[in-house]
Formats: sequence, C-alpha cells, structure tokens
Amino acid sequence: MRLYREKLLVGLFIFFAVFSSAFAQQKGFTITGKLNNLSQPAKVFLCYDGGKSNESIDSVMTESGVYQFSGSVKKPGIAMIYVNTMGTTIQDLWEDDHINQLRFFLENTALTVSAVDSIKHGKVSGSRWNDEYQAYTRFVLGETDTTFMSLRYAIPKYLRNSAASSREIDVKHYQYLLAHFEQQLKFVALHPDSYFSLYALTEITRNAYITDVLRTQAAYNSMAAGLRNTPEGQHIAGRLKRARPGSKGMTAPDFVQYDQDGKPVSLSSYRGKYILLYFWALGNDLIKVENYWIRKAYDTYKDKNLVIIGICTDDIKRKSNWLKNLQENKLPWTQVAGMKAGLVDVAKLYGIQGTPESVLITPDGKIASRSLNGAELQFLLAESIVR
Repeated sequence: MRLYREKLLVGLFIFFAVFSSAFAQQKGFTITGKLNNLSQPAKVFLCYDGGKSNESIDSVMTESGVYQFSGSVKKPGIAMIYVNTMGTTIQDLWEDDHINQLRFFLENTALTVSAVDSIKHGKVSGSRWNDEYQAYTRFVLGETDTTFMSLRYAIPKYLRNSAASSREIDVKHYQYLLAHFEQQLKFVALHPDSYFSLYALTEITRNAYITDVLRTQAAYNSMAAGLRNTPEGQHIAGRLKRARPGSKGMTAPDFVQYDQDGKPVSLSSYRGKYILLYFWALGNDLIKVENYWIRKAYDTYKDKNLVIIGICTDDIKRKSNWLKNLQENKLPWTQVAGMKAGLVDVAKLYGIQGTPESVLITPDGKIASRSLNGAELQFLLAESIVR
C-alpha cells in the first residue's frame, strides 16, 4: 500500500514541478476541516511535497471535530489527509488496508474540507485546480481503481506474495491497466489543453506500460503546442522516441546473441514463427512468478509455431551466475546473454526499461505487442496464435 502511495506521489511531484510558475502564487495555504459524527478526538495528518524531494508531514488534533493546517508549498501538487482515531503512527496508517485518507490537489490558497462520516468521502472546496484534478481522476479511474484495490485487500497480507495470489492479482491488474490506459487516451482527446492531459501521458510513459506507442504518440501530437513545449512535454517526446523502435506495429530489430554454449542465435533465423522475447534479470524476485507464465506459454504453444527466446539483461561479467541460474531452473526455451554479450544491447534496442518484460513478434517480423507480463501475455497469445 505504501509503495503504491509513494510511487503516485513521486510521479505527481515531478510532474507538477514543471508548472510551478504557471499557477498564481499566494503567500501560503490554509486548510480548514470539519469531521462530523466524530465520537472522540482524532489525530489528523497532512502529507505533501515539502520541496527538494522531501515529503512534509504535519499533524493536529481535532477539537469538536474541527482541525486546521497552514503552511506554504513552492509548487502545486498532490496532498493526502489521513485521520487516525486509534493512536497509531502515520507509518501504521500507510500499511492499513482500510486506510482513511483523502487525496486532493494542494496549492497556496484557502481550502475547506467537509466530511460527514469518513474523510475518504470528504469534499474539498476553494481550488479550481483541485476541481480539475478530481474530474481527471473520476474520468480515468472510475470504478476500476476501487475494484482492483478491493480484490487486493480481499487477499490476506501474508498470502499476497505467494505465487497463486500474485497470479490472481496479475490477471486483474492487466485488465485494470488496459482500462486505465484507454481512459487516459480518451481524456487527452477530450481535453488537449489540460495540464492533466500532460500528466496522463507522463504517467503512461514513466510506468513502462506503453503497450501501444503509436497511439500514445498520436495522443501526444494532439495536445496543445504549449503543453508539448514544456520541459515535461519534451521529456515525454524523448521517452516515446526511445520506445518507438520496439513498439507495436514496427519491424522487429534483428540481432545476433549467444546462448549458454556460445552458439549464435539470430532473430531472423526464426522468421515465419511467432517469437516471444522474454527479457529478465538475475536477482529479480518478480522473475520467479513470471517464469510460471512463460513456462505455461511454452507448454501451451511450443507445437503451435511459437518460439521463446529468454534474454538475460545482466552484464556479461555475471555469466557464471547466469549459467548457474539456467542449470538450477531448467527452463526449456532458448536462452541468450543479452547485455554486452553480443553485437548489440538487445534491451536497449527494444527500449526495455525494466524486467520482466516480453515482446511478441509475428511471423512476418512485426511487433504485435510489448510490455507483456503475467496474465496479459496469456490473453495476447490466445488472441494471436489461436484464432
């Protein structure tokens, strides 16, 4: 839970840093809140960007349900209010599945927060930018965020990292990401002048799930020139450019790498088959779960014109570790050392930002999809090969 929260905040802080001069700056902010139906005093926490990549945390006790914060922010951004009636620390709240929180847009202005039963159902007034942010999140997330998190919370904490639970979460997470991605593109199309359209593309290109670079590029091109020319707009353009060579619909770049016996393996030698490039790294715990899905794909489609090439992205200096891993796991598909081991860095060639990640190539040498993991891989293989 905390990791999800921190990744969200970091992304938003970075994004809105480039717009600090675009917002009217007052001397500071005040937040006045009222918690109705509160049977006992509670501690209220406010978390926001304190500048220089630090997170500021302030806290006050309620008096007859009323609380107030004051301060200033150097740039607008996302803030969180947490209500604690149990006397625990803010760290304990972050780990709580049923956390009582309100996420809103904070700028230097006077804000009012009203909540009848729970702060997570609270309403913030006094900020036009917060109104736009809330409209964006409602449009993009809808019920999908609540549905996905409800599934995750339904699984006991001690089981969440198990292979079975990870696979179940994988399936729903894939569906969640697809729905999220589609809604983000729709938002950009409807609001080409909105700063939150730029944020949508920031999120897509920073989170390594650019499954369709060409559509993302088209959405970027449709935005107002003023947004594209901002520093963050240029960062997005750069990320799209780097991802394009390995993007959906493009011709798959050829390469020659070497397997564990030192024999050359070329992509072009498998022309006429479906090819799954499986990028992985030593010491990554996610690989253990992903190997389950890759093995399932291998067992299901090995006789249906599918070839799998495992590409280890570690430095060739770790070759002995790589060979030991292959021997221990006895993975049946073709394996090559992909980074600094052959003629090219294959991960860089395909714009791979992290592992595990897979790229599916059609028999005619075109990239069918990328950024594949877990259940999403199974869906795509069934759609592409069995039809």
